[in-house]
Amino acid sequence: MVANSEQPVADSPVPAQQVSSVDVEALAKKYAEEKEKRQRPDGAAQYVELEEADKFASLARDPWVDYDALNSQTPALVDGQEVQVVILGAGHGALLYAARLIEAGIPAEGIRLVDIAGGFGGTWYWNRYPGVMCDTEAYVYLPLLEETGFIPKHRYSYGEELRNHSERIARHYGIADKAVFCTNITNAEWNDDTRRWALKMVQDRGPGHETVSFTAYSQFFIHCTGYLHHPKAPKIPGLEGFEGEILHAARWNYDITGGSPADQTLTRLEGKRVGILGTGSTSIQVTPKVAQFAKETYVFQRTPGSVGPRSQKETDLAEWKATVATKPGWQLERTINFEKLCQGEEADDRYLNDGWSKLRTFTVITGRSDVPVMAKEDIKKHIDDYMQRDVPFQEAIRHRVDQIVRDPKTAEALKPWYPSWCKRPGFHDEYLQTFNLPSVHLVDISSTKGVTKATPKGLVGGGQEVELDVIILSTGFRPPLNIRHPDPGAKSNTVIIGRNSLKMEEKWATTGGGTLHGLTTSSFPNFFLSGPNNAASGPNYTGMLETMARHTAYIVSESLRRAGDPSRVALEPSVEAEEAWVSEIVRYGAWSSPVAVCTPGLFNGDGDALLPVSEEEQYKMLRNGVYAKGLPVYRELLGDWRADGRLEGIVLRG
Repeated sequence: MVANSEQPVADSPVPAQQVSSVDVEALAKKYAEEKEKRQRPDGAAQYVELEEADKFASLARDPWVDYDALNSQTPALVDGQEVQVVILGAGHGALLYAARLIEAGIPAEGIRLVDIAGGFGGTWYWNRYPGVMCDTEAYVYLPLLEETGFIPKHRYSYGEELRNHSERIARHYGIADKAVFCTNITNAEWNDDTRRWALKMVQDRGPGHETVSFTAYSQFFIHCTGYLHHPKAPKIPGLEGFEGEILHAARWNYDITGGSPADQTLTRLEGKRVGILGTGSTSIQVTPKVAQFAKETYVFQRTPGSVGPRSQKETDLAEWKATVATKPGWQLERTINFEKLCQGEEADDRYLNDGWSKLRTFTVITGRSDVPVMAKEDIKKHIDDYMQRDVPFQEAIRHRVDQIVRDPKTAEALKPWYPSWCKRPGFHDEYLQTFNLPSVHLVDISSTKGVTKATPKGLVGGGQEVELDVIILSTGFRPPLNIRHPDPGAKSNTVIIGRNSLKMEEKWATTGGGTLHGLTTSSFPNFFLSGPNNAASGPNYTGMLETMARHTAYIVSESLRRAGDPSRVALEPSVEAEEAWVSEIVRYGAWSSPVAVCTPGLFNGDGDALLPVSEEEQYKMLRNGVYAKGLPVYRELLGDWRADGRLEGIVLRG
């Protein structure tokens, strides 16, 4: 069997003859061999989260917080206080939920945002490493551009702009002083008598101050934490004995490297040997910046990233007015167009025309509107079909490596031998070029499935020892697919207890969980989730969050409007409605089966989902999956539900 050469190809062209001559069966065998080289029996257990490891405690600290400034402010929430809405989180999702609630009539005065960070921004608060930028177009990724009137400076915004926009949103909606920072909700318990959530919180007041524990109460509780906030590091024997400096990219320490988030001149790396462990999205952005200053840069790679062209450019105001912000509602329209392109569906690519719009097989992850119901016997054909469809794009990615990287051995090692849906693709105009510098070295550690140990002088892996002065852990975060702890509360280390003392952890462990529309779950009144489980998702996470925020605001405001006593409102889905929605998730769950051919990574829980499990556990995992028909259909379905006006499936008391 050979590949179909008529599929869209990435921006680095491959001769059609080369594509059509690819033996897909041989390619699948190559993919399987590369997967086996990297698959480990310990899965996600090969990592430890920084916050849970004493030896990494210093790496986990918040490098950006100004404790003195926060401690001098009047607290936004105190022990015993009651508010209408508490949102756990202060990033894009939490800000969107707050904004849409305020627009729906919930007073800003009654809303509080709680976050372990020291400020607004979510992942962009934490991630201030050199070179940080969004990897989807800022015109669809940055939320609430129309509402705030902000125009991004670049097509793909850099970190400081991303974080500053979160602060802009908070000011615009009057909630800049409604946040409780450096605080986590450790326990959330519903009281059916008072119809309130009791939220136990712990606040870090900084060095020299004891932590403060207090309990606040809210009518509605929204869990909106995202999933890129628990940095992890590999369990490397001997790492604590390394005599040089160590930092994690998600908690960048500019005291070690020099520079700042606004001035990324890393002068303290001059004359030093720097090791970067990891080759994911962060490393793709970090490596070129580090290589500008370090004496020697060593990139330790177990699995190469897939790196296409970024084609970054500044926003042209005339072009912005003519082709982007052309009419009211432009951002939602552009978002839907982006989503359809990413799903390989009919849409206008005149203005997007980037790597995402060329990638038509990532639909294994995002879904698409015409997803069929598949029997078990159809799965192999589905996988084979997508393997064939994927050849042009991945061949172009591998061809691009050959075009850019001069050393043949290095180029071969940098080629991704897996399908495009296995890892979030990277897009960058300098990463591959960096390996042409004589001071940059690729250390292939695939043969040892990672770094095997650390010594006082450096790292050992792939059969060699590399002496280093600085180690940068670019090793990612707790994966969103947490097989070991699948309940939503685990994302924030929060124990969530609903009616009749039912713990959310118990519900998910027993049944695999379940929701209505990915938003609400029975036995947990006035509680809302923020995806992606049981919702639809895509490369632009903001599109999902915006859709869910609008839906939540409608349900909350309509429930309050219809209640005889709004102060006593309690809403949750019926078990029947919940099971009906979950059955839709399960019904189309086989669509993502091509993930089974993937190397370990974010989408399979660092390989946990590839390990053998019972049929019962497989079914639980399916129940906790995403809606496979994609975001445009999901958004339309929720809109129709609201237009119907019956709050169908919601049990309303009060």
